[in-house]
Amino acid sequence: MELREYSGVIHLHSDYSDGHLGVEEIIRLSLEAGLDYLFLTDHDTLAARRDGWDGWYTLDDGRIRRLERGAEAGRRLLLLVGDEVTPDRNHYLALGYEGPEELFKLAPQRVIDRVAAAGGVGVIAHPDHRGNERFGIGCYAWDDWSVRGFDLVDLWDLMTDWQDHLRGLASALRAVISPVWVLKGPKRRSLRRWDERLRAGPAPVVGCNDNHGRPYNLLLFTLTLLPYPLALRTIHTHVLCEPLEELDWRRAEAALLEALVAGRSFIAQDYWWDARGLSCWAENPTGGRLDLGGTASFEDGPWTLRLELPAAARVDLVGDGELLLRRRTRCVTFTVVQPGAYRFEVWRRRFGVPKPWVFTNALRLVPRDKMQ
Repeated sequence: MELREYSGVIHLHSDYSDGHLGVEEIIRLSLEAGLDYLFLTDHDTLAARRDGWDGWYTLDDGRIRRLERGAEAGRRLLLLVGDEVTPDRNHYLALGYEGPEELFKLAPQRVIDRVAAAGGVGVIAHPDHRGNERFGIGCYAWDDWSVRGFDLVDLWDLMTDWQDHLRGLASALRAVISPVWVLKGPKRRSLRRWDERLRAGPAPVVGCNDNHGRPYNLLLFTLTLLPYPLALRTIHTHVLCEPLEELDWRRAEAALLEALVAGRSFIAQDYWWDARGLSCWAENPTGGRLDLGGTASFEDGPWTLRLELPAAARVDLVGDGELLLRRRTRCVTFTVVQPGAYRFEVWRRRFGVPKPWVFTNALRLVPRDKMQ
C-alpha cells in the first residue's frame, strides 16, 4: 500500500469552549501554517461537528473555501472535530466520535468503554501535566493507570511542556518572550512509562497541542500567551497513511485514525525545522519490511533498523528503555541482535543548544511465541 505523509495538530480549542478564536479563523491560520489536518477537541462538546465544520478546506485569496475532497486544491486542510472529555482529572480525547457528550460525569474506564463502543478512538491527554499553583494553573494529570482499552497516549504536548517552565517571574518572562525556546520535549517519566508499556505490547503515542490562545488584558495592552499562529507551527504528529486526497472527509478521518492507532507516525517540533520526509523502518534479508508502530517476529531476521532524516542531527536509538546508540548523522543503520522495542529520539542544535526535534513510534521485534 502506498503511504503518504500528513503533518497536523491533535487537540486544539476554539470558542466552542474556552478557546479564543472561532473555527473559521483557526482553519485559515492552520492553512497558513501548512498543516494537512487538524483535530479540534473542545471541552465536553461536539457542537462544531453538529454545526458541520468537519471537512476539507482551502484558501482562495485569503478566504477559506470548503471542498468535497482534498484533491480539488493544492493547499488543503482536513478539519476533524472531536471531544475532550474533561472531568477534574483524567482528560480523554474522543476522536471520530459522534456522542453522547456528557461523559465527564463517568469514571475513566467507563469513558474509555463508551468511546470505544461508539466506534471512536481515545487518547489519554496530557498524562503528566502537573499544573502550577503559583500561577493559578490546576493539575490535569492522568492518575488512573488501571484502565484498559484506550487507543493512544499523548506523549508530548505543547501546553504541558510550556507550563513546566513557569517556575518564577524570570522564567515566566522567558516563556512568554520565547515560548518555543523553553520546550524540553517529553518528560522522562512519560518516556519511561511508554517503554514499560512497549515491553507488554503495542503502545502508540501522539503529540498534542492543547492550545487555547488565551489573552490577558494588562494596563496598556493585551498579551496573548501562545498565540494560535505560533502554536500551530510547533508540535505536530506526522502520519504515514493511505492517500487521503480523493476521499471525502469521513473516509479520510477513518483512514487517518487507523494509521494513528497502528502507530504509523512520529512526533516533531517543526517550528524551526520541518521534519517532513523522515523515513524509519526495519527490514530483513528476505524483503520483509516493518513500518513504524509495527510488530514482527525477531526470528524472521536478522532485522536492520533504518532511519533517514531531512538533515543531520543527534540521533539516540533506544531499545527497551536503554540507550543503544548516540550519533550525529543523517542516516542510521543498526542490526538488531536481540528482541525488543526500538525507537528513535532526534535532537538538533539551535544556537549551539540541543533542542528536541523528533520522537518516533516504536518498531517491535518480539519472540515468535509472543506475537500479538
